[in-house]
Amino acid sequence: MDDTEIPIQDEPQAFRPPLAASFVSSGSLRLDIALGCGGVARGEFIEICGQEGSGKTTLCQHILAEAQKSGGLAAFIDADHSLDYTFAKRCGLDADKLYIHEPADIEQAMDVLETLAQTGALAAIALDSMSALPSRKEMRIPVGKKVPATGDDLLSRTLRKLRPVIFRNRTAVLITNPDDGNPGAIYHELATSSGRLALKLHAAQRLSLQPVDFLHSGKTIVGAKIETHILKNKFAPCLSPIRLDLMYNSGINKTGEIIDLGLQVGILVNQDSEYIFQGLHLGRDRDEAIFFLKQNPSRADALEQIIHQVLRTSQSSSLPESVPGN
Repeated sequence: MDDTEIPIQDEPQAFRPPLAASFVSSGSLRLDIALGCGGVARGEFIEICGQEGSGKTTLCQHILAEAQKSGGLAAFIDADHSLDYTFAKRCGLDADKLYIHEPADIEQAMDVLETLAQTGALAAIALDSMSALPSRKEMRIPVGKKVPATGDDLLSRTLRKLRPVIFRNRTAVLITNPDDGNPGAIYHELATSSGRLALKLHAAQRLSLQPVDFLHSGKTIVGAKIETHILKNKFAPCLSPIRLDLMYNSGINKTGEIIDLGLQVGILVNQDSEYIFQGLHLGRDRDEAIFFLKQNPSRADALEQIIHQVLRTSQSSSLPESVPGN
């Protein structure tokens, strides 16, 4: 028997797409820090759920605005047909450079979502919201008759088809949903309609918004405090809930978050009711300090960067030192 060794051919290496290593800011400094990665992930599905008036659409608009600021393109699929262009501009969104579509049914919305994702030119796409979209079959059924849930299966197939597409093109897809309420009450519905679980399984990040209190200016209600729960996050541990200040005229109050976190980490000094940053007087109270930073965005950006550096340093110092091997 010949003992000559037969060379073994190397198996072809499987194709591995590049990781979606970039993130888009959420427009909230607190939320970016809580997510642990600086925002929502590009190349992934993100579910934003909550009850009516909890700020789901506002958060989507802020994320799209941050995607535009980073040089990317954004699209908004308005299933509710209720996009307020004036408020969107106050949230920082450039509506003139925003791709907007108002679908008539879920089939059209999924077709548009697939077409936009396959172009590879968009940094973020928002679909607001899934619950507002009937199917074409439902539209043909007379009023009063039972309507089959056909949209769930279509959503499941579309998400499965788009998963590698958005991962390859590094497009963040935001989808809003109403709050599920008590999970135990809908257990049997989920068991009989697995399509409703598709978004929860495909989403890399899931956020739940819930209003808990109002913000007042004197006797006038000017906003709401929104408690945000991170239900799922593939990139960092899910931290405790955080609270966002949602102003009715301008969206998320990021400047107020910068001041509060600056005081918390010791960068800002509140001396004799005076807010001081590196010897610079920002104002005599919180409102004056917010107004000053809004008028001087470079100062706000510098303060935000310092906050990130301080928090990053404190997190790295709290990690245990590595043990050298034998």
